[in-house]
Amino acid sequence: MKSFQIDRSNLQNQAFTIRRHKFPYFLKVWHYHTELELVVVLKSTGTRFIGDNIEQFKHGEIILIGKDLPHMWFNDKEYFEEGSKLEAEAIAIHFREDFAGEYFLNMSEMKGVSDLLKRANYGIRFYGETNSIIERIEKLFSLNEFDKVIEFIKILNFLAKH
Repeated sequence: MKSFQIDRSNLQNQAFTIRRHKFPYFLKVWHYHTELELVVVLKSTGTRFIGDNIEQFKHGEIILIGKDLPHMWFNDKEYFEEGSKLEAEAIAIHFREDFAGEYFLNMSEMKGVSDLLKRANYGIRFYGETNSIIERIEKLFSLNEFDKVIEFIKILNFLAKH
């Protein structure tokens, strides 16, 4: 299957973008991009393809996908049936590895986050209790731009220790 590169050049002057996607089902596009992606599945079930890994997914999952790593979410067949009332909803955060500046991740204080982003080259699924981190991610929508960046760094640090 051919993978498509998605252009996210709108990140040029932002640390990251955050969007809530709500569809009858997720788009079935095997794709990659030069940015990392943090995904929170709020509603949906199906099969997740990340690199050479294929697993079932469900609501409440948090996944970190590395740059240039092909991926796709494919909903269960019930989502495609005529008259289906099911919904697929997720939050997607896209960011460059150098989102906080060229030297930021080289600081000793950022070693955990730096290591996390390197491990994301293979994709990372976060297990265990995820409700508190999902709440923090959802809160990003209500913060001003400065606080949004600070909280995002805190979220990455939390995930690095998770």
